[in-house]
Amino acid sequence: MEKRANELTTHVLTGLTQPPKPPTSEPSPADVASVWTQGFRTFDDPKLVGLLGHVDEFRRLIQAGEAPRWLTLLGASGAGKTHLTRALWEEVRRRCDWNPSRCAYTPAFTHWPNFVDKLRSGEWYPFLDDMKRWPFLFLDDIGAERDPTGFAADRLSTLLACRAGRWTVITGNLGVADIEAMDVRIASRMRRGGSVVVEVTAMDYALRTAPRRAFHGEQS
Repeated sequence: MEKRANELTTHVLTGLTQPPKPPTSEPSPADVASVWTQGFRTFDDPKLVGLLGHVDEFRRLIQAGEAPRWLTLLGASGAGKTHLTRALWEEVRRRCDWNPSRCAYTPAFTHWPNFVDKLRSGEWYPFLDDMKRWPFLFLDDIGAERDPTGFAADRLSTLLACRAGRWTVITGNLGVADIEAMDVRIASRMRRGGSVVVEVTAMDYALRTAPRRAFHGEQS
């Protein structure tokens, strides 16, 4: 079995987990929020502060030219996982260069359920093969597709098996246990080589920002 050195799995479940502390020469996650996160708000929620801290740490590792690793954000629909990772993708596209001659298809932010639909129809298999070599891969919403035959899980496992040593960001509305039940190979690969898995249970953003409605008998 491959040695899982420096394995790090972080669960942001109780709100007590602290985000990684940035170097003193770097701004805090709260300070950079308005710079690259496209309006992401933490609402002073420790869970969201932790989420932002992990994503910003990953951003700074890329900029510093560190060895590639993976970041996986799981759980809690509406917590801001897609918002943050899409903002990170835009930041990577602006700041990082890659040789387009190495890729037949331009790297893109990929919504996994939609991509699986294209695979089922017989399309995009060349695209899937190319994704194995992309320097940066952003997969959004894994596990959201209907997959009674295991088709999607098998394609995802194969793709991720080829992504060792390449920057990879994954989001999903499942929990760690759900990923393991879907395919233990996928769960194992998410944790290897110093990669981080963050499981977020935070209130849906829409519930935080929805206008308060008056109940029957209450003055509006």
